[in-house]
Order: sequence, then C-alpha cells, then structure tokens
Amino acid sequence: VEVGGDSYEDAIDAARRYAERTGHRFVQDGRDPHIAAGAGTIAHEVTEAGVRPDVALVPVGNSALILGIAVWLKHVDPKVRVVGVCAEGAPAPALSWRERRVVSTGTVRTSADGIAVAEPFEEAVAGMLELVDDMVLVGEDSLRTAARLIGAELGLLVEPAGVAGVAALLAAPGRYAGAEVFTPLCGGHLTP
Repeated sequence: VEVGGDSYEDAIDAARRYAERTGHRFVQDGRDPHIAAGAGTIAHEVTEAGVRPDVALVPVGNSALILGIAVWLKHVDPKVRVVGVCAEGAPAPALSWRERRVVSTGTVRTSADGIAVAEPFEEAVAGMLELVDDMVLVGEDSLRTAARLIGAELGLLVEPAGVAGVAALLAAPGRYAGAEVFTPLCGGHLTP
C-alpha cells in the first residue's frame, strides 16, 4: 500500500501515476460501472430481505454508491425517492446535480473524506440526473452527531461519510415523517 496526497484528489492522482509507472490497471470509484454494480448489491440485499423503502438517503462522493443503489431500487419500485446526501463542505456533486452540469468547488472542508469530492465526473453527473430525485447537504455537527448516535445505539464505528444519510434524517426528520427510509452505513475510517 502506498499513501499519496493529503486530499481525495491528490490520492487519485498518486494512484493514477502509480498505475502508469507500474503498468497496473487504474480503477476509480465512480468511473468503473462494475463498482456501481457492486454497490447495487446493497440495495438488492435490502429488497430481498423484504424491505421496500419509500426513500433512500445515500451518501454521494463520486457516485458509485448512489448510482448502484438507485438502479436497483428504481428497478424494484420506480416510485422510490433516491436522495443524495453531500457534506456542506463538499457540495460539488449536489451543485452539479442542481445545475445539471459539472460544478467544481476547487476545495473541500469536511470530516467526511469518503464523500469529499471537489469535482464530480461528467458521467457521474449524467447518471445522477437520470436516477436521483433530490440532493441535500448536511453540516459537520450533523455528521458528528450521527456518527456518535450510531456508535451509542448500534455499537458501530462508522465514519462521517458513511453516516451522511442518518445525518440528513436527523437534520430534517419532518421531511421523511411516515416514510420507510433506507440508508447504508458504511466505512470504518473513523479518526479520533
């Protein structure tokens, strides 16, 4: 394992250079449809267990997770609302979805490094425009509260990016009142 860069984009650049230098295949989250298909198995498992959500609150970084989940859930029930959740300090995917084009913020400032994207891919934005019904932003306090709640109530240590859906639910519970809500909990990269 080689660690490269202080940000998501720096790490991607380091991985790309490594792949070019060594002849390895470079695979990037959000650009490889197989990764999105793999993420979709989460939604498949949920529906196979008999859960039919009205709303899915899904963290959004480079879109593999939300697109995979959305493809399956919309296949099962086209009326399900798929809502992307971005950190306020990394709003580029939400801004891009709202403006229907790639929007770059240049920098990100969030503890949710798994969704800390400054500039989404064109194909990610196109997929979200097709499959995502809404996008919301959550603040750092909501992310920390959600991580602590999941730790205290479920005994799970989940990183801020992985609890973004819970943060959105806690930030606006009335918006989802009476709905069956699904959100994945993922990622264990929890800093002290």
